[in-house]
Amino acid sequence: MLIKSVEELLKLINKNHNTLFIFNLESLDIFKQLRFEEYIYRYITPNCINTAFLLLNHIHPTCSIIFGLSGNIKDIKDINYCRKNRIELIRRFTGGGTVLIDNNIITSSIIATHSFVPNLNPNNLNNWAFNFYKSTNLFNQYFNILNGDFTYNPLNHNINGQDTNGQDTMSTKGVGTIGPSTVTEDTLTENVYENLEYKIGGNAQAYNKNSFVYHTSFIWEVSPRIEEILSIPKKIPKYRNNRQHNEFLKSIKNTLNINNKNLFIQLLIQSLSKLYHIILVHYYNTSTSNSINSHNSYCNDTSNSSNSSDTVTDNFNELNMKELEIKYINDEIINNCINNKLFTNYINFYYIY
Repeated sequence: MLIKSVEELLKLINKNHNTLFIFNLESLDIFKQLRFEEYIYRYITPNCINTAFLLLNHIHPTCSIIFGLSGNIKDIKDINYCRKNRIELIRRFTGGGTVLIDNNIITSSIIATHSFVPNLNPNNLNNWAFNFYKSTNLFNQYFNILNGDFTYNPLNHNINGQDTNGQDTMSTKGVGTIGPSTVTEDTLTENVYENLEYKIGGNAQAYNKNSFVYHTSFIWEVSPRIEEILSIPKKIPKYRNNRQHNEFLKSIKNTLNINNKNLFIQLLIQSLSKLYHIILVHYYNTSTSNSINSHNSYCNDTSNSSNSSDTVTDNFNELNMKELEIKYINDEIINNCINNKLFTNYINFYYIY
């Protein structure tokens, strides 16, 4: 069913407490996506009760550099390269470092009320988010949280065994804090520094009196542009060990043995649907083939190559997804939401010297 107005979207959210809303924002422009996330964070969550939102986007056709709220232009190696190649510069509404977003990245943002992480602080939020993803069983025993990063350690056999996955403290279809878990960033740190650790996902967070945001940029492939565009940050984690970007970063596609982005998204949603009451909301771009019809005509073959996953047509398996409640939003709804007063904005090249 197509959601026809912002009011209808708000009504849907407000009458469905104890729900995880998953927005599949495939191919939505990253600037609009960030402003939509900020809209949910600032204007929707104050009226929510025990509600969470997961916003996913695995198709980023343009290249952008996203700065944290206090990010510095000096994080860019060559501003003229960005200007020449029309790479957009965007300042988001959360803290954290500078990231390169292109079609090599899967963006995943969690926005939720405080009921999920009652003792909210940066470390607890990192640990909770780690266990949120770990509970899906997509991420194996080599998956860690270290210095706020999601990492992969090929020598890590014992740190994250199957017994460390969080357990839902509510019913299997209820939304609540995932836990308790024996995995914490503190306990991991003392064990893994001696091993070779790779970054597979960068995180940023923010929280206010009502809710929190947890951004993750999963590295599907290491972008060939990153060495040309981003400088090594001045503040780096100890485990980086002065490695260059291409030595420090790792493809999540290779570490999980999943070669299709659509399949990754599908498996993530399917896993979460077993833990929570879910409403799935698809974005469709009216100017492309990413239409309601293409979403409805799910493809049963999920063995396509990684190249085929770059199309805007969904690859969701009908047999596994048909029981979910599915809604649709279009550009008109997104645009009406993001026209509110928000902090996320472009950085104009004109003001860079």
